[in-house]
Amino acid sequence: MENPNQLFSIKKPCNNCPFLIENDLNLKPGRLEEIIRKLHDNIPFHCHKTIDYSKESIEDQVENASYCGGSMVYLKKCNNTNVPMRLGQLLGYLNPDELRGEEIVIEPLGLDVYVRPKQNDQGND
Repeated sequence: MENPNQLFSIKKPCNNCPFLIENDLNLKPGRLEEIIRKLHDNIPFHCHKTIDYSKESIEDQVENASYCGGSMVYLKKCNNTNVPMRLGQLLGYLNPDELRGEEIVIEPLGLDVYVRPKQNDQGND
């Protein structure tokens, strides 16, 4: 990514964003929940309109892609922005107050609070 501002350039969901309350996407069952879990595990979701699907590797496909505006609005609604968003904010690339579309983005699906995985107690098998 040559321009970090580009990562955060999309401030609202596009017209066929998977985070819209009303969307015409035919996502496979469980796909949206999978995306949301990854968001809460600090894996950003890139806007499908900015991904270069002509490239082979996923890393190359998203090299110049932007984060999905709908996903950032969703996380803002959760009051639980992820690490990429917080870094963008800290470095001055993202102002969460500029995000728009909360009224058209889905409500949190119960995955809105990060729960730390249980650690195995050492020595207690």
